[in-house]
Amino acid sequence: MVQKVAIITGGNSGIGYALADHLLTLFGSKNQSFLLCLACRNLSKAKVASDKLLLTHPGADISIVQLDTSNTASVKQAALEISTKFQQINWLFLNAGQLPPSSVNWKGFFPFTFTNIRHVFATGGRVLRQNDSIMDNGLSSVFATNVLGHYALIRELESLISTQNIPCHCIWTSSRSASVALPINIDNIQHFGGERAYENSKQLIDIISIKLNEHTNVFSNTACPGLVMTELTNKILPKYFWYLVWPLLFILRAFISSSLVISPVLGAYSLFWLSRQNPIELDANAKYLSCSRPLGSPRLELQKMEYKIDKVRVMEEIDKLYKIHFKP
Repeated sequence: MVQKVAIITGGNSGIGYALADHLLTLFGSKNQSFLLCLACRNLSKAKVASDKLLLTHPGADISIVQLDTSNTASVKQAALEISTKFQQINWLFLNAGQLPPSSVNWKGFFPFTFTNIRHVFATGGRVLRQNDSIMDNGLSSVFATNVLGHYALIRELESLISTQNIPCHCIWTSSRSASVALPINIDNIQHFGGERAYENSKQLIDIISIKLNEHTNVFSNTACPGLVMTELTNKILPKYFWYLVWPLLFILRAFISSSLVISPVLGAYSLFWLSRQNPIELDANAKYLSCSRPLGSPRLELQKMEYKIDKVRVMEEIDKLYKIHFKP
């Protein structure tokens, strides 16, 4: 029996780790031939995550591949290693991501929050200041990490994906916050000088996902975990702050916003749910949202992705950057 293979980028913590645990619970309980690959930037952290998963899933088949999606050489090497190790990829979870150093715009936080509280907790509103950086190769750090690195990984794996016996289901970790980004400027696809690099990157992810469904042997969908307490949120405000407001978050979840998922285990629900569906029956133009009921059980919502932009041109610009940096 050919093993079912799931690859998770950024699988050592947060949503990625919770997703890994979900997958091992499902396939381990059914005694299926299943291999989980954690594709992570930091090998030591990936090893710690793997050891922790093996404690709760003894006998699980877990592989580790080093992958830094912001680094061209790392993406190419990871793709080569994956192509050598595996006969097929059933699920490719494109989860690794970067939120640029951010701070809260306290001056606008309270007026905006009190008038749009549900919107703020669902998307972040416009209350964060972001400071993207430019890498030595001229790429935006957020764009390279969240968008181009993952797109390049898929392109580098094309020879494997296009010839395997079953389609590959690509599942992206997107965000509700894409809805609050300014419309994409195709002439500034990396959002240089913009204030919402993270949200812009999630818009691009949505568009790539939609267009990937036109490729042979590939299905693609996007999911949003909701507001989850992970390393990303700790970069916005210190961890102690989140612990202080923890009771308030549960109250807000019960009465204001179901997108306050809080737990990575609940946040990973939409990605895990997608992996259990027949991709032919899924809506490629919808984003699948993790939500929480008041008492903490998960549920799913769909959000239509209606981008009034020339998606072909967007893909052309991204592909142009791929060829410049990965196929010089």
